[in-house]
Amino acid sequence: MRKHILSQAIVLALGGALLTGCGGGSSAPSASTTDTTISGAVVDAAVQGAIVCLYADGQAVMNGTAPVCSAATDTNGNYTLTIPGGLVDDAKRLTLVATKAGGIKLVSSIGTMAEVKAKAGSDNTVTTGELPQAQVTHFTTAEFATKDTDNDGDVSDDEEDAYTLNPEQIQQLAALIKAVVDYGTQYGYLLSDESVEDTLELIEKVLKDGMIGSIDLDDWYTDSNNSDVVSDVEDDLDAGYIQSYLTGATFVKADSIGTVIFRFNADGTVNEWGNDYNDNEAPRSLTHAWSIKDDNTLAIGDEDIQIMGIDGNAVTTYIPSENATETIYRTVPFTNDMLAGKSFTVNRTKRIDFNANGTAVVTVTSTNNNFQDQAFWSIEQDQGFWSIENGSLKLVEQANAAEYAYIHLYEVQQDGKLLVAWRKYSPTWYNVGAWTVTPAQ
Repeated sequence: MRKHILSQAIVLALGGALLTGCGGGSSAPSASTTDTTISGAVVDAAVQGAIVCLYADGQAVMNGTAPVCSAATDTNGNYTLTIPGGLVDDAKRLTLVATKAGGIKLVSSIGTMAEVKAKAGSDNTVTTGELPQAQVTHFTTAEFATKDTDNDGDVSDDEEDAYTLNPEQIQQLAALIKAVVDYGTQYGYLLSDESVEDTLELIEKVLKDGMIGSIDLDDWYTDSNNSDVVSDVEDDLDAGYIQSYLTGATFVKADSIGTVIFRFNADGTVNEWGNDYNDNEAPRSLTHAWSIKDDNTLAIGDEDIQIMGIDGNAVTTYIPSENATETIYRTVPFTNDMLAGKSFTVNRTKRIDFNANGTAVVTVTSTNNNFQDQAFWSIEQDQGFWSIENGSLKLVEQANAAEYAYIHLYEVQQDGKLLVAWRKYSPTWYNVGAWTVTPAQ
C-alpha cells in the first residue's frame, strides 16, 4: 500500500474515523448511572505495561491530575477500562492517553460520552470493532496533536470542524513516534530538547516549528538513515492496520448463493456462520484461525484471501483457489436511536415495532412459501424483546420462547432501507440468512 492509496490506509490507521463518523450526541448534559466498559489496545507494535488513562474534556491530559479511570496493558497491549456510572456528563469529550517509561505517550480522541454509550449499546461494553479509536496508536497520536492546535489536551468542536486530514503529514509524524517507541536509544536525540519530555510533546513541537532540531520534517523522513523506521510505518499501513480494521469487527457476504457472517476476534480466531441456499448441507457455525500475511493476504484457516481494496465499509477480496473476486461488508453498529419507537417491515412479509422499553411487537403481514421468511415467525402477532449487544441487534421473537436472532446491519441505503444479515437460534434448529428492512409507513 503506497501513496496512491495512502489516504485510505491512514483512515484505517486512525480507526476508520472518517469512514464511520460519530453518532448520537446529547442536547443537554446528563450522566448515565450505569458503568460503561471500553476494551481496546495500545499498538505501535503491542505496547506492554503502558498505563491507559481516560480523561473528560481534556482535563489532566496536560496537567497530570487524576483521570476518570485507568488500567495497565497486558503482553498484547490490550486494556479494559470501566467508566463509573454517573461520573461523566454525556456532552463531555473523552480522550485516551497511554504512557510508559522512556518518553512514550500515545493519545486517541474517542468522541463524547454520549457517542461512546451509543456504540456500547445495551450491554454497556464497547470494543475496537464498535469504536476503532479505542486502539491507541502512533497514528491516532499524530492526528490528535494535529487537531489540538491550542495544545490544551482536548479537541474542541471548532478544532474538529477546522481539521483537514493530511495523510503524508500524519505518516511522517507517526514515523517520529515509532522511532522513539520501537528503536529506543538509537533515536534518543528526538527527546533531547529540554522542552520535550515525551512523544506527544515531540509531535507538538515539530508541528509548531516544522523542524526536528535543525532538520526539516520532510528531509528527516526521506533521509536514508531513517529508512528502517519509514519502512516499518509503511508496513503498519499495509498489514497491521488492515488487521486493526478487521479485529473485533463483523463482516457480511450476502447474495443469491448464500449468506456468510464473519467475526474477527482479537485472539486470532474468526467465527463463521453460513448458509449456502442451493446445497443440501445444514447451515454452518465454524471457528478458524486468522492472520494477515505479507502483501495484504488474509489467511482464514487454510484459505488465503487477497485484500484488493477497501471503499468505505466494502472490502474487495480475491480468492486464488476459486479464481473469484468477492465483496464483503463491514457491519455498522446498531444504536438505540435507530430502533427505539420505530417500526420496520421485513421483506414485505412482517412488521416489527420496536418499543422504547425494550419490547418488540412482531406481526406477520403476508405469507409465502419462502422458508427463510416462514421459519422464524410462526405466529401472526406476539410480543418479544430487543436489545443491542456489541453493535448487533438481539431479537427474541416471543416473551416465553427460547428462539432468538442476532441481526447485523451492513448497509444503510439512501432511501432508508437497511440491509441486514441474521443468525437465528432455537433449542432444535439454527439458520443464517439476509433481509431487506424498510421503515414502516
